[in-house]
Amino acid sequence: METVEVNTMEIDGKEFFEVDILSNKSNRYGYYAEINNPKNIRVYKVVNDGDEEYLEDVNSNELVEAFRLFNVKYN
Repeated sequence: METVEVNTMEIDGKEFFEVDILSNKSNRYGYYAEINNPKNIRVYKVVNDGDEEYLEDVNSNELVEAFRLFNVKYN
């Protein structure tokens, strides 16, 4: 059996796993689904600050772009 590593993190007391990280020319977006309720999806902008990387909430325009990227890859 193959071992698969999954990136997880806690958001608001719930555990989420990383579904994918997608990028366009200027931004990267992280897609996360709740482990116990995979229909609960969170989308964040991945921001690089020197040597550190962190997640930032997306605004409505960024969310539209993030979903467009996801649909292009998976549909």
